[in-house]
Amino acid sequence: MNQEELIKELKRNLNNDLAAKEAAHFLSQIELRESLDYLISLLEEKINKEKKIEIIQILGNSKEMKAIEPLKKMLSDKNEEIKVSALYSLIKISNPAVIPILEDATNIKELKAVALEGLGEMVDLIPREKKGKWLT
Repeated sequence: MNQEELIKELKRNLNNDLAAKEAAHFLSQIELRESLDYLISLLEEKINKEKKIEIIQILGNSKEMKAIEPLKKMLSDKNEEIKVSALYSLIKISNPAVIPILEDATNIKELKAVALEGLGEMVDLIPREKKGKWLT
């Protein structure tokens, strides 16, 4: 089985509840842009909470810049677990582009503690002039 056939088979398994977690994991390991784009597109579809969280975690583990915007959108989801998972995944990406998102998340009651934790972990990436804001 070549890589293209493998990707197609893994994508088919994303619809099978028993195999979805493993399929999503293997897709993330292939590290192809096509797989990442596909996983991002799944977040816009009606999938169950567990699958959505699994995809969110994969996006965070990928540390890809292109995952930042879709993860940011997940912070508006009505489900608190999805929002918290998305925030943790953004923290995992550990990129200065995430800092303003974390700052905004400190204003959301259920995300504030996680956002502050993330800002603490990313303190070396925060510009000096902004650090003073968080220390006062």
